[in-house]
Amino acid sequence: GEPPLCLGRTATRASATDWMLARSAWRKEALSWYGSLMSPWSGAPMSSEIRAGASFELSTRGLSPSSGLSTLRELFDTKVQLRFDADPDQQVDARMIVHGLPGLRYANMASSMDVSLVRPPDVLSDREDDVCLIISKGGSLAIEQRHRQSQAGDGDAVLLVYREPAVLRFHAMNYASVRVPYAALAPLTKDLAADAGRLVRRDTAALALLEAYL
Repeated sequence: GEPPLCLGRTATRASATDWMLARSAWRKEALSWYGSLMSPWSGAPMSSEIRAGASFELSTRGLSPSSGLSTLRELFDTKVQLRFDADPDQQVDARMIVHGLPGLRYANMASSMDVSLVRPPDVLSDREDDVCLIISKGGSLAIEQRHRQSQAGDGDAVLLVYREPAVLRFHAMNYASVRVPYAALAPLTKDLAADAGRLVRRDTAALALLEAYL
């Protein structure tokens, strides 16, 4: 006859493994689809960081507090184009994983640190013209941009527009982010810059759909 149904813990473990494999394949397929979608924009203005599509990982583990802070300042200055500021009298622990394709960056940051990230007016000449959706993954996140102040809790997101000055404040810097060129999204909305600093609630359908891919 037919083999018995596989029930219990083994089936649960197998199902979880299958789900993780399917999710990984889904993510790769989504990134590949996005890369093909971005090809018409290859000649459009695009920041050097996003154009490069580089992937990398950074951790402060094993570094002294002063070296860890210096490493994070350099990371955010050169790779994220935001000025990093943090009280040195706290545990310096941070791990950042970045997945990149030309025209797309997905990043995960995990840290217990309280941090401010600033994009001041004097750095706007760097021509980094991107849009970044930042999703809080624990702790709180506040943004000030274009005369708007928004506060995000766990699971909420905020929109950072690189062509505008901004201040981000994290109480425990845990977040996921998706960064794309401004030129790719501008045709899809009437005034993308007007949404700078806007809060996206965790129960927003579009945010839930995006997180399913991440």
